[in-house]
Amino acid sequence: LESITIPNSVITIGDYAFELCKSLESITIPNSVTSIGDSAFEDCFSLKSINIPNSVTSIGDYTFESCESLENITIPNSVTSIGNNAFCYCKSLKSITIGGSVSSIGAEAFYGCYSVENVTYLGTKSDWENVDVKDGNDELLYKIVCQPKNVELSTTLYTYNGKVKKPSVIVKTASGETVSTKN
Repeated sequence: LESITIPNSVITIGDYAFELCKSLESITIPNSVTSIGDSAFEDCFSLKSINIPNSVTSIGDYTFESCESLENITIPNSVTSIGNNAFCYCKSLKSITIGGSVSSIGAEAFYGCYSVENVTYLGTKSDWENVDVKDGNDELLYKIVCQPKNVELSTTLYTYNGKVKKPSVIVKTASGETVSTKN
């Protein structure tokens, strides 16, 4: 099984639904799906792409754990919670986009994602400060860039010293004028 298209009649992808489908490379999820269960795609080592539709509101625990070929993930604005270990050990994951409605990110949700180069949060810095990010998400915290409307953001470089801290953000207008600097 290398590719699958889930029918429009499906509302929930259940726990362990595709766990250990080692040859699965791509999956198409319809807009009828509202939740993706625990370990639904765990250990799908060949999974390269997945499009999470705007209808999904929650991503369960261990959902994409060890999807070692997954390079990019976009979590839509409809998702409010990302479960524990949801994307841990996605070793090829380089780019993460998190919708502005996410209010909680479970423990070690992105643990072991050592290839991450950028993380974009589609809410504001103020929204990000209210997201409950559990322990073990260092890769996420040090690379987050918030995307408020009509401003360009750049983050400061960080040296990891064993302590988790939220990055400081310099907010500039499109013309390069500094609007604010926050830690």
